[in-house]
Amino acid sequence: MTKNIAPPPTKAFAQPRQSNIELLRLLCMFLIVLQHVIKSAVYPEIQTDGLWTAGSYIGAFSLGFVCIAVNCFILISGYFGIKFKLRHLVNLYTICAFYNLIAYGIHIGLDDAHIGKSLILNTLFPFSHSTWWFINCYVQLFFLSPLLNIAISHLSKQSHLFIIVLMAIINTYLGHFWHTPLYDDGMSTMHFIFMYIIGRYLGLHISTTIIEQNRAKWLLLFLGCSSLSGILKCINHLGFLDLPNALSNNSLLMIGSAIGLLLYANSFHFTNKFINNIAISTLAIYLGHEHEYINHHIYTFISKSQDEYLDFSINYQDVLGRISLAILSSLFICLFLILFDRIRLLLMKPIWKIYNQIEARINRFMPRE
Repeated sequence: MTKNIAPPPTKAFAQPRQSNIELLRLLCMFLIVLQHVIKSAVYPEIQTDGLWTAGSYIGAFSLGFVCIAVNCFILISGYFGIKFKLRHLVNLYTICAFYNLIAYGIHIGLDDAHIGKSLILNTLFPFSHSTWWFINCYVQLFFLSPLLNIAISHLSKQSHLFIIVLMAIINTYLGHFWHTPLYDDGMSTMHFIFMYIIGRYLGLHISTTIIEQNRAKWLLLFLGCSSLSGILKCINHLGFLDLPNALSNNSLLMIGSAIGLLLYANSFHFTNKFINNIAISTLAIYLGHEHEYINHHIYTFISKSQDEYLDFSINYQDVLGRISLAILSSLFICLFLILFDRIRLLLMKPIWKIYNQIEARINRFMPRE
């Protein structure tokens, strides 16, 4: 008796995006917002050498669980592989241009600014004149992805791991310990390439069975590395040891924590249309809250709220109250921008209709993987 073997999926019956990974993307974006709120509004002294309170140490420790989001995003891209398609580039361009335009509208309305050259350049050329460092690095990774994918496809498992070790020495030793400008703090294209190569290794050489069987270990890896990062951040401020910033993207602890969280999330498999739908706006959350003409208004408002609304049920001078404020504020920012992004998606519908009519002709000139 032969087993029935299901045919492989085709373009007409493409498998939906994994909702567990889409949920992880949303979680990571929430963590990015939370990180910015804690460091810029709730406990701004964490970024300085000034006097820390007991709450400052708790805030710094919590960042060990929060600052992994960027690494996790790039690991996800590497795990599934970036597909260099013109549609993806157009979508990235339009969303960046849209939120640049919104940011300048707010700048003109709230800061009494005037329309000038910077408005035109930043809106029409968001990849080269962007105020978002993440976009600058990701676009470069996107353009390098065909080369990276081809090179990785010719590596054996052992060679792939060897390349990761070599890049870890360069990225961590030069960047994390000695702050070489090209690698410093992991806010660079070189670090994104490094994380992408690690993600490809996880996607190509770590089987689903192994991932599911070791679910608890991945969670412990995430919790352990994150806790140690937060502890080292606090110890470093106390002056007992002169250590590199344990919360930088190219810290081995931050990298290990991100790997643990990705593999833990990938040990679950489910599909949910609602999650997949709202995850479309994941990047919009970052662009909408972290533009230089928007973020200072957000953080100033949150900071003032700690002192003005003392009659609320939560005492904002208390440590728990401040952390609660950070979490609630971050949730509100995420939910608001997800809803606001529906406007962009609605405006893009006629543009995509036009694009779809010419996509077939354009694709003839695009390389195929």
